[in-house]
Amino acid sequence: MFARGGFRCLATRRYDYNRCLRTISALASPRSRMIVGGSQPAGGTGNDVAAEMQGASGTAVRLMRRGAIAIDGVLEPQLVKRDASLPVVHCGSLFLAE
Repeated sequence: MFARGGFRCLATRRYDYNRCLRTISALASPRSRMIVGGSQPAGGTGNDVAAEMQGASGTAVRLMRRGAIAIDGVLEPQLVKRDASLPVVHCGSLFLAE
């Protein structure tokens, strides 16, 4: 698409890996909870299950997310620096007009 417009890609940078946070979020999703026998909170849409969870389970998920964010804060710069071939949420590209 960009090549047809006269641009050439010089570089692509992956970022926003968030490996730990994505794992915790997946485990707290309604789909995962159905597999292990839980149920979605009443009125929940599944968009942010941890925000809707009550009691100890909601607190546990929120604490795990905070921990995951801290760990990701250490891992993310290393993954970006290495341009790791892992799934990412975002990327940026540098193009040159020819």
